[in-house]
Amino acid sequence: VGFNSYTVLESINGGSFSSVDTIPSEGTTTYTANGLSASTNYQFEVQTSDNRSQSTYSNVVAPTTVAGLTVSSSSSQTSADVGQAVSFTCSAAGGTTPYSSYTWNFGDGTTGSGASVSHSYSQSGTKEATCTVQDAYGSSASSPPTTITVYTDPVATAPSATPGAVQVGATVTFSTSASGGSGGYSYSWSGLPSGCSNANAPSVTCSPTTATTYGVTVTVTDSNGYS
Repeated sequence: VGFNSYTVLESINGGSFSSVDTIPSEGTTTYTANGLSASTNYQFEVQTSDNRSQSTYSNVVAPTTVAGLTVSSSSSQTSADVGQAVSFTCSAAGGTTPYSSYTWNFGDGTTGSGASVSHSYSQSGTKEATCTVQDAYGSSASSPPTTITVYTDPVATAPSATPGAVQVGATVTFSTSASGGSGGYSYSWSGLPSGCSNANAPSVTCSPTTATTYGVTVTVTDSNGYS
C-alpha cells in the first residue's frame, strides 16, 4: 500500500470540514495556513490517503487567531526648543501580548527604547519620531510619525535705557528685542526703578523716584516655556 496524498481540511466557526489544500509529498511535515481572520474559530485536520483510496485522519488542531498588531505614538508637545525635553508615549493593540520591545527612532539619527521616553533635540528643524513594537511572537509594526518642530533657543539683547541718565521723576524707557525660539514671548524684568508701566513687554517706561544707578536685566521666555 503506497502513499497518495495529504489533504488539509478546515472548519470555520464550527462548520463542516472542507478541503483547502492537497499535499502530494509524503515528506512534508509542516503546513502554513494563510489569510486567517482575527477573532475567528478555525479547526484543521489532515486526511492521509493511500493509493487504494483508504484514508486516516489526524487529530484536530485549533489555532488562536488575534487581531493584527497596530501602533500609535504621541508627544507632550508639537514644538520644542533645542535642548528642551519632549515626552513621547507609544501604545500598541492587537498582536500577541506581552509586547517584547518598544523601539523609538526620533528622526535625528538617535534611537530610544520603552513605552514612555523623553528626548531632547540638539538641532532645529522638523523631526518625525516613530515607535516600533514587537509582540510575543516576533511580529512588529510601527506607528505613523509624530511630528515635532524644533526651534533655536530664544535670544534677548541686553537692555538699553533711553535716555541713559535722567532726573528723579523724569521718564526713562528700557528696551530689549528677542529672536529665535517659538515666538509668543513673555518678558520678565528685574532691577527696574519704581513707577514702571506693564513689565511684560519688550519696552518698559519708568519714572524713578530715587537717585541711584539701576542694574536692569530681562529674561525672555517663548511659547514653549524656554528662555
